[in-house]
Amino acid sequence: MSLLNPPAFITLTGADDSTNLFDMRDIARCFPVEWGILLSPERRGQPRFPSHAFINSLRFSGLKLSAHICGAYSRDLIKFGDVPELHPILNSGMFTRAQINTNDAKVNPKEIARWAARFGITPILQCRNPDHFPDSGDVKWLFDCSGGRGQTPERWPLASGEAKRIVGYAGGIGPDNIEAVVRTVGQRPTPYWLDMESRIRDRSNRLDIEACQRVCTQTWGQVEPA
Repeated sequence: MSLLNPPAFITLTGADDSTNLFDMRDIARCFPVEWGILLSPERRGQPRFPSHAFINSLRFSGLKLSAHICGAYSRDLIKFGDVPELHPILNSGMFTRAQINTNDAKVNPKEIARWAARFGITPILQCRNPDHFPDSGDVKWLFDCSGGRGQTPERWPLASGEAKRIVGYAGGIGPDNIEAVVRTVGQRPTPYWLDMESRIRDRSNRLDIEACQRVCTQTWGQVEPA
């Protein structure tokens, strides 16, 4: 049995070279998921930060993918307005959304939106105010009070009942608390997605496919492959 007002989709973040593409496809055939791919020049090849070869293997996978731009890539984008090294994969069409992971107060949503429009992708920025989401409609907003550190907030902001825009929630979400999170943020009939990474890792600090499966079945119930 699925939860009332479940998320429109869940972003499962952290697939890398050790992740089985067939496992990713199996989950995607049953549930509305997006796979978050972490991009960082400093950490490429480390757990949850895939190599160029793995990213290229996703090009014709048919999976829904988002680029999570981290580290020097994120800093360069905010400082210079572009990251030429990312042009090939962003122009490939494999990503439909791009999340810029930063706590830089100087980030300009309008500039990020113009940059993303060059590649035909939807931009995402993080926000941290537990009382409300930013008014700007230039980007999609993901509430994450800990800035990617996987800390569960004391409270979650609820989107305005009149708002039709989709908003996102992240911060310590995983199999152990997904039901409680959905019961809270799903109180209003507005569309939303959930993003998770820290609570769906295994002991090797890599993406745990079994944890991903549990999150999905707890949210939507057991679903047969399409």
